[in-house]
Amino acid sequence: MFTFIVLPDLQAYSDLRLQMTQRLFKIADQRERMFRQVAWVREQAAALNVKMVFQEGDLTQTNFPDEWALTESALRGLDDVVPYLIGVGNHDMGYEKEPPPGRFWVSNRRDSLISEYFPPARFQNNPLYTYGGNFEGRSENYFLLFEAEGLHFIALSLEFMPRDEAIAWANDVLERHWNRRAIVMTHGYLDVRGARNLRGDHFPIEGNTAEEIWQKLLRKHPNIFLVLCGHDYGEARRTDIGDHGNEIHQLMANYQWWDSGGMGWLRVLTFHPNEDHIDVRTYSPVLDRYRLAPSSQFSLSYAMSETTDVLTHLSLFQRRKLRHFFGVIDVDKTGFIERADFFALRDRFANMLGLDLDDLRYRRIEEGLTSAWKVHLGSGGAGRLGIRDFLGHWNANHAALRAGHDTRLVFADVDEFAELLFDTFDANRDGSVGVIEFLLFL
Repeated sequence: MFTFIVLPDLQAYSDLRLQMTQRLFKIADQRERMFRQVAWVREQAAALNVKMVFQEGDLTQTNFPDEWALTESALRGLDDVVPYLIGVGNHDMGYEKEPPPGRFWVSNRRDSLISEYFPPARFQNNPLYTYGGNFEGRSENYFLLFEAEGLHFIALSLEFMPRDEAIAWANDVLERHWNRRAIVMTHGYLDVRGARNLRGDHFPIEGNTAEEIWQKLLRKHPNIFLVLCGHDYGEARRTDIGDHGNEIHQLMANYQWWDSGGMGWLRVLTFHPNEDHIDVRTYSPVLDRYRLAPSSQFSLSYAMSETTDVLTHLSLFQRRKLRHFFGVIDVDKTGFIERADFFALRDRFANMLGLDLDDLRYRRIEEGLTSAWKVHLGSGGAGRLGIRDFLGHWNANHAALRAGHDTRLVFADVDEFAELLFDTFDANRDGSVGVIEFLLFL
């Protein structure tokens, strides 16, 4: 068992310039609530086995130096205790006292002071985690690598309304770290209804919408399982299926308009690897109580108990080739290899070679594909295989080979099918596969 802590928007606690929170709720300065959150994490770090803290952005109300200094002093309490990832929110840049008509008074420019108060050097060389890198030498976009109970993770912070260049950087990072379970945090993404809506029309900065973040980045990577965001008011969640069949849980939490400015509410995500689920609870160290509403307390399914979590036995080249192979076998492009795909391949081969049902080569093709199905699924019956399990299967085989285990029973079927596949490609039977033959098959 291990835990992630999520600290939603902190702007109500660091509201020093405008003091909107104090005036709206007729209350005093709220900074002690932020310091209490940090103190509680320190107190519970060992008992809860806290492996990462996520701060979802809006560390300040108006990108004001005094507000940054206050938040920096609070989060400094985590530096030597637990890893933490911070995000840049719409309130953390581009403040205008009198914005143009129809525009909000923040995010008028990308001029955040985040890197002045949380420079990359602050997060480097920390023995609690590995600092992975950043975009443009700043802290609006960066990532950390860490481990928990034998599981390998990457946590990536993505700027508010990310530019295409930032999304391209994130895609590259996630592709290079394909063998780690990925959490992506970006400030604005879901609204309180659970729709992908960061209300970006309020802000003159150019960047991608929530839906574009999903289409251009999140849905594309098989290792992403969790997306965290704040920004809108309240709580929301949704789960969607990525392009590779992976469930992607997306959670929004922001309590700045609750209970006089937030009352220190935070999220506690408890991972149960042996039971393949994550318990999500909402707790206030200020009030010392949990919130019991269905939107605040729920469980998420997430497979953690399989032995092929980290595909360390496959090189990046091998993984790319296997992903291509997966796409070839997935004839109907559903994102899963199913028995119907193998029948479709059989018919494709037979049609290419002009084979009738009583042809010996037709029977060989059918037998070879049946063997391949058994190799991949362990059964000739119904079932389906997503890209993650497909890669995991090959990773396990490579691991067994490297360990010197006897894998002849497994690879005998593979070798037989490989010979059959070559014979199918080799249309003119000259013992080699030329470019034209290869293109004809594809």
